[in-house]
Amino acid sequence: MRNGPFQSRRIAFLAKCDLLRHLPAREIGEILPCIRDRQVSADTILFRAGDPGGALYIVARGKMAVLLDAALSGEPIAVLGEGHAFGEMALLSSGPCTATMRAVEDSELLKSARRISTGW
Repeated sequence: MRNGPFQSRRIAFLAKCDLLRHLPAREIGEILPCIRDRQVSADTILFRAGDPGGALYIVARGKMAVLLDAALSGEPIAVLGEGHAFGEMALLSSGPCTATMRAVEDSELLKSARRISTGW
């Protein structure tokens, strides 16, 4: 894990995300070892509705489309940008993905493939 300015910037970014904004910086720092960077090219399908769940993602850069149709024939119901989280239900319920996620543009995601325990 990189330390110093990188870690401080990562904590500051995560502290602005809806999902983690209520956590103290110290607790966000404790979950940094659980988080990995994931690059996704434009038009890449990250996962489809019905796929096994198992990861939480936060958009660090770029945009991700939320599609209800695994066949990709429908319009996005939402487009998520920087700071938005998705996949959290997979960590809470261990159920399948409820939507298909497609990169609208080249994107950088922060991924946690295991349950984050911070006492909340």
